[in-house]
Amino acid sequence: MFAVNLDKLNVSEAELKAYIYQQLHDIESHLGEIPIGIKMTSSGNDFVVKMSASLEMGDIEAQGTGEDIFGALSKAKEALVHCIAEMNDSMEPDVRDD
Repeated sequence: MFAVNLDKLNVSEAELKAYIYQQLHDIESHLGEIPIGIKMTSSGNDFVVKMSASLEMGDIEAQGTGEDIFGALSKAKEALVHCIAEMNDSMEPDVRDD
């Protein structure tokens, strides 16, 4: 399932899968059943995680970086949720009390 050297991460595949599924569960309340792509790489001492999804209003991608894979996954999730919120806000009509 993973193209990452798990020995380098000092985590088990089960531990990493569980954390990824937890992050995806958190996003589900914002996206529903829309599939989310996840790419994980390492760059020097940092990990880079990119999450992407294809929505009716367009494709979105968010990135998180961190010294450990769990921090990078969490930041990518937060960035994706932020993108979704911004897209939803831009789609809502401007309501004003005149």
